[in-house]
Amino acid sequence: MRTLVWLLTILAIIIWSGLALISHWVFGLSADFAVRNADQVPVDAETVEQISELTRLVATFGKWTIVTIWALGAFLIYVIAKLIANWLTRRETISSSNSEVLPRDAR
Repeated sequence: MRTLVWLLTILAIIIWSGLALISHWVFGLSADFAVRNADQVPVDAETVEQISELTRLVATFGKWTIVTIWALGAFLIYVIAKLIANWLTRRETISSSNSEVLPRDAR
């Protein structure tokens, strides 16, 4: 049963990582699109440069936010799996000790 818990944990982390990777990629694409099209705003050149720099800054912050959320989520998945595995171990230990005690008391 514990093996199943760890296999499901690995699967959950792989799915979580895939979602984070897709989010990172989409965020990067949209930021690159915004930077490339910053000159389409009808303002002077200095403002266009400021918009472009601000977009790059927000994109960098957003990408690091995605990585941080991914790391916290993966850690949370691991902690939950560890708690379940410990609970199963304790449950198996209690049930095996009870099965040994009951036949001896019956003698």
